[in-house]
Amino acid sequence: MSMFSWYWPTSENDVKLSEQKMFKDLTHDYKIHQVPIFEGKEHINTITVLPTVKVHGSSEDEGVCADIATAIGTSRDSTADVVIAHGYGCGIGHYFKNYEPIARDTQRRVHGIDWLGMGNSSRPNMSKNPDDVETIESLYVQSLEEWRQAMNIDKMVLVGHSLGGYLSAAYALKYPQYIEKLVLASPVGIPERPAEVPERIKQLTGMRKLAYNVVRMGWDANITAQPHLSFHYSIKNETVFLYGSEDWMDKSAAEQVSLTMDVPTRVHVISQAGHNLFADNHIEFNRVLVEEILGTKSTTTAPVSERA
Repeated sequence: MSMFSWYWPTSENDVKLSEQKMFKDLTHDYKIHQVPIFEGKEHINTITVLPTVKVHGSSEDEGVCADIATAIGTSRDSTADVVIAHGYGCGIGHYFKNYEPIARDTQRRVHGIDWLGMGNSSRPNMSKNPDDVETIESLYVQSLEEWRQAMNIDKMVLVGHSLGGYLSAAYALKYPQYIEKLVLASPVGIPERPAEVPERIKQLTGMRKLAYNVVRMGWDANITAQPHLSFHYSIKNETVFLYGSEDWMDKSAAEQVSLTMDVPTRVHVISQAGHNLFADNHIEFNRVLVEEILGTKSTTTAPVSERA
């Protein structure tokens, strides 16, 4: 049986209803909205959570009244917005335990985006040919830049998980001027995927083993690119790496990469968490991310590696 038969069809409306259920308990002002890009030909599904507790009421379809749209688009200050970019097979709903605490504790706007072709974003025709990796990568990078412009964001703390980490790093390489800090949570591409499965991967059990096998089959089937962050030494932004203590990604690779980078770097390990560290231990993940955004230090969440 093909892995693709495990998935069943859904619709834009079904996804929208699921998002409403996921976010119904948020106490802060928020809005789920479609941000047009590429001259309106495509759109990026977005959730924006404000640092304020709800004062505008709510609407049946988006969780907030139309007044929030004005607050999102016009209320600006000198702090950088926080943008969370999901990984392979995920969407904005996976981070429902992260948006509000980060917005509240940093007093910044927090946005979650669905990459093109995922979640409730539009689905442009994209090649599955592995030789077209650079073209596809460029499409994703430019879609994020078009989204930033449409959202009128001057600076952002860009948080990318897994495949989203790779794409966020690619964006940072091209548009470093718009990034205050780059946070790579268990990013794909560090190190390059080995030909043989490492021993630590062979020892995975249960859902972690299943999740790894699904992702690896995706690479092998050319569903998505097999990226490698060979350009890490060119990144011009302060960079933070986050890993789960039970992560199948290897944090030692990030520690080695940090030595080649000409910017401040730190590597944190989130306890009792696997590859989906933002969900496995959302309390510690949120705390570490908030401390990094604000530039504060805590002895309970000290990095395992740091280079000034």
